[in-house]
Amino acid sequence: MSSPRWRLCFLLSMMSLALLLAGCQLYLLDRDRDDDDDNGGGGSGDSTLTLRIVGSQGALLNDVVLAVFRVELSRASGGVSGFDLDPRDVSLFSTADGELLVNNVTVPSGNYSRVRIFALGDGFSTTESFVDDAISGLLPLALFQDRADFNVEFSTSRNTSRTITLVVHTQSSLIFEDADQLRFSMRPAGYAVRTDGGRGGRVQGTLPNTCGSNTEVDDVAVYVYPPDASSNNLLDIQGSGSVNEPVVSFVANESLGFLSPRLPPGDWKFSWTCQALDDDPDAVDTAVRNELRNNAIGPVSLVDGEITTLDF
Repeated sequence: MSSPRWRLCFLLSMMSLALLLAGCQLYLLDRDRDDDDDNGGGGSGDSTLTLRIVGSQGALLNDVVLAVFRVELSRASGGVSGFDLDPRDVSLFSTADGELLVNNVTVPSGNYSRVRIFALGDGFSTTESFVDDAISGLLPLALFQDRADFNVEFSTSRNTSRTITLVVHTQSSLIFEDADQLRFSMRPAGYAVRTDGGRGGRVQGTLPNTCGSNTEVDDVAVYVYPPDASSNNLLDIQGSGSVNEPVVSFVANESLGFLSPRLPPGDWKFSWTCQALDDDPDAVDTAVRNELRNNAIGPVSLVDGEITTLDF
């Protein structure tokens, strides 16, 4: 399969292309685990949880909207807490802090390993899940069995309130493919970060103007990697389970400035590319991969509640 840039070429040459959505790839972050509440993956007593969702800014995407009607939280030790919702559209790009999925619900304390989001999909109405694509406009978003499983780790502590934000790695999650009809499919990818009390660290900065005058805005993107990733072996896609895979990526603005989604505090590595539009989420792109390896810096330490300025 070719890179995301093939969207424009296909749409101009063929009007019967389509998009599919499937799969699941995630890097598990566990920097806020409550071992004192573990008890085999579940604590004693209940806690109060608020769950939000936000998407990293992907190339050529104006918005991603999920028509959510149920959320399930799976405990690491087994057992599921489920919440039926009044069906509503949830935008991944509407606010920097994300939209609410569930608010102040009671859940068992302990460690959790999955967020399952049920959302209407695979239709051609904006009452169902859809993608606002910069090239094609509104396109349907297909979800396998009307659900998206995010295998992310987070914890809750007994007799306390906690806010967890699910950050969707949009560029890796959305698959645009040729089929019978134009549509996207979702392969859930992302991570969970604790955000109550302003928690979560962010990074900001401005990329050097070295991409050339013909570079499009959405071609320039920042990639985030675990601290133990090898700078000489960074990958541009997820799926292999390697520590060298990106945790999340996001495009820079027209002035080459960037601001990351919230990340768990601690050390991270960063890199960037001038060829984000050529980064197909289903295939290794050698030029992008080599550029990421050449531009890698870090580790950089992020602190809860603070924005760290990164100088490439």
